[in-house]
Amino acid sequence: MACIWIIVSALWLLFLAVASGNPRLSPRQSLQDLAKVKGGIFVKNGNQTTCGLGFIDNKAAFVSADCLDYDGQTVKMSTNYEVYVDSAFTGSSEHYSVTNVTVHPSYNPQTRANNIAILEFNDNANVSWYNYNAIAPSKWSTLVYVQRYLTDVSTATWGTPKLLTKGIGTVSTCTDMSPLFLANKNDMMCDQVVADSPSDTLSQCKVPYPAIYVMFNGILYQAGIFNYAVITDGDSLCNDNSAPAYYTLLGNYI
Repeated sequence: MACIWIIVSALWLLFLAVASGNPRLSPRQSLQDLAKVKGGIFVKNGNQTTCGLGFIDNKAAFVSADCLDYDGQTVKMSTNYEVYVDSAFTGSSEHYSVTNVTVHPSYNPQTRANNIAILEFNDNANVSWYNYNAIAPSKWSTLVYVQRYLTDVSTATWGTPKLLTKGIGTVSTCTDMSPLFLANKNDMMCDQVVADSPSDTLSQCKVPYPAIYVMFNGILYQAGIFNYAVITDGDSLCNDNSAPAYYTLLGNYI
């Protein structure tokens, strides 16, 4: 029987780089490490999604392009897009309406190539903080998978993030199931890693971690956001918990 592959996107799941050098990699991770990096939740029409956000600074963030709504090839700005920013190192949490969206000009919704967009918000503010993005993935040895979530969107109440530290290995399933990954191994990450859904309203199935990070010299750096998963058994992660999850590396877009 022929195997049917189904690409599950981020949407279905409801610029300062690190010097390359030869950094020492550390597998240590904790909530204290995560508190030194700004992260957040992408909200559409008042509903949180599991789309990963990669904050550039307090005025812009990366998101997967397929997390947006479209009218043809044009982003629907009638959708109320919001970003919720955690307290991290500033001690305060904020949320903003998105005022402008720029989708990568070479984004391909069929293959998920260049599945990335920039959200702009907080227009009248000055830049007061920024995130560092990890580069040189060939030097990485350990990834930290992170799931943030809101227990209540209306009051901007945050739950405790989930973290998983995992060494980077070669998963043959990743290349077997995705021609895009096979041709872009230096630009993407993949592993068979999923998490419990933080809420039944988001999903009653397992969900991929929305964001990944890398440890350099004991410091956590932003690395990538979830792009898509490939399902071979059924049509959701309820049926296939071992589906490979693919991540877009943000260092390629800074």
